[in-house]
Amino acid sequence: MQTHLCALQYLEKGVAHRSVRRKEKMEKEYDVLVVGPVSLDHNIDYLGNERSEVGGAVVASGWAAAGSGAKAAIFCKLNPEEADVNERFEGIKADLYWKPSAHTCSIRNQYFTADKEKRACTSLGKCDPFRFDEMADIKTKMYHFAGLVYGDFDGELIRESAKHGKVAVDVQCMLRHVEPDKTMAFHDWADKKEILPLIVAQEYPDFEVVIVYVGRDTDFYDDLVRIKQSFPQITATKIELNPRFPISPKMALNVGIKSAHYEHLLFTTPDVYPTSDRWLSLMANGFRRGEIVLGYCGMERGKGFANYLIRTWRMMHSVDWISSAVCGRPYRGMRQNYGFTKRLYFGANGFSHLNMNIGEDDLFMSRIIAPGNVSVVLSPRATLREKSWGGLRWWIGTQRFFGGAIPFYPLWVKNFIQWELGSRILFWLAAIVALAVMPWEFKIAAGVLLLARFAIVLVEARRISRRLGEEKICGRYFLYDLLSPFFALLLGLLLLRKDERVWR
Repeated sequence: MQTHLCALQYLEKGVAHRSVRRKEKMEKEYDVLVVGPVSLDHNIDYLGNERSEVGGAVVASGWAAAGSGAKAAIFCKLNPEEADVNERFEGIKADLYWKPSAHTCSIRNQYFTADKEKRACTSLGKCDPFRFDEMADIKTKMYHFAGLVYGDFDGELIRESAKHGKVAVDVQCMLRHVEPDKTMAFHDWADKKEILPLIVAQEYPDFEVVIVYVGRDTDFYDDLVRIKQSFPQITATKIELNPRFPISPKMALNVGIKSAHYEHLLFTTPDVYPTSDRWLSLMANGFRRGEIVLGYCGMERGKGFANYLIRTWRMMHSVDWISSAVCGRPYRGMRQNYGFTKRLYFGANGFSHLNMNIGEDDLFMSRIIAPGNVSVVLSPRATLREKSWGGLRWWIGTQRFFGGAIPFYPLWVKNFIQWELGSRILFWLAAIVALAVMPWEFKIAAGVLLLARFAIVLVEARRISRRLGEEKICGRYFLYDLLSPFFALLLGLLLLRKDERVWR
C-alpha cells in the first residue's frame, strides 16, 4: 500500500507534488470522485481530415462535475510520455489525482458521414485496469466511473466502492469490448444483474425510468426487460418500427406517458446527462409550486472557440424564456429538461401540431402554460448537459430545424425574442456612427457608453452563468456580444426557406 501512495501524483491549482503521508489525503472529502482513463483519440472525419486530441469520458464528466458546484475530484491514468494531463484539465475547479499507466488508452475513430454516431473504432492502446486500493485514501460521497472499454473496471472495484459511497457508471465501459483484431464492438454485460443494483444515479426515494424503444431489434428489447428484473425502476415499452408508418417523437412520448405509473412526469433526451445526483429531486420539488416545471440544459464544454459560442448562445437564448417565465409570462420550456403532470397533458388532449416533428417543448407548452402553473428550477445541481455533435455548422443546422416552430409562436413572444437583438444592433450602429462622424466630445461619450454597457452586461452574464452552473463564459463574452447578431441574421435567412425535415 505504501508503494502506491508514493507513486500517486496529486495536482492542485496547477502544482504537482508527491504525496507520501496518508494523513494529508484524508483531510479532504469530496462530493464526487470521477474515475477513468484519459484517452488519446485519433479522429478522421468523412472528408479525410485527421485530428488527435486528449479526451475521454473522464474529461467530460470531470469538467461537468467541477462545473456543477459540487466539491469534485478526478482520478485518472495515462502514460505521461504520451499525453499531458495538466493541459487537458487546466483551470478546472477540482482536485486532480493520477497514476502512470504502461499505456494510455487510445482509440482511432473513422467517421463515414457527418453523423458522428456512424463510425468504426479501433483500439490503439488500453490503460491499466483500476483497483480500489489505488484510490482508497480519497474519501468521497459518490464514485462516478467514466470508463471507455471493458476491462477498465471490474465487478470487485464497483462492489468495494459501493461499500464506501454511492456509485454511478458510464455504461459504455461495460459494453464496449476490444476484439482480437483491435476493432471495438458491443457485447452484453455479463455481471449486470449483480452490479446494477449497486448503482445509484439519482438521489430520490421513489421514481421510475420509462424507456420507449422504437426499432426492430428483439434482442435489445429483451435485454431491457431482463435489466428491469435487477433495476425495478425501469419501465420498458416497445414500438415496432415500420418504414411505411414512421414514428414521430410526439408519438413515442405519448406511449411513454401512457405507460408511466406516476402523476408527475419529467422529460429529457438520450444525448444529455445530469451534472449531479440531485437533478431529479430538485426538479421534482418544483411540482410543489406548479403543474409545469422548467429547468435548464447547457451544452457540454469542449475545446475551441466554436464550442464557446455554442455554449454561450444556448445560455443567453435560454435566458429569454427563463426570465419571461420568472416574470410571470411563460411561453415555452426546454425539451431536454422540463416536466408536467399527466392530468394537464390529458386535459389538453395530448400533444398538438402532430403534423410536425418538433414542438413538444414550445408549441405544446404554449397551449398548457399559464402564469400560475409554472415553476422554474434554477440551480447548478439541477442543470443537465447536452452532448455536442459538431461545430458551428452542426449547431446552425440544429437551430434551423427547431426554429421551424418560431412562426407559430404568439406575436408578443416573437416581438419579445427579437427586441433584445434589435436593441443591441441599434446601439452598436449608433455607437459606430458616433465614433466615425461625430465631434470628438461625442466620440468620448460614445466610448464611455460602450464601456459602461459592456461592464453591465458582463456583470449580468457572470451572475447568470453562476446561477446556471456554466463555467468560463465571461472572459470572452464581448466576442459573443459582437458576433451573435450575425449568427442571428444568418439563422433568420435560413428560416425563410422551409425545412422539409420539420414536417410529416
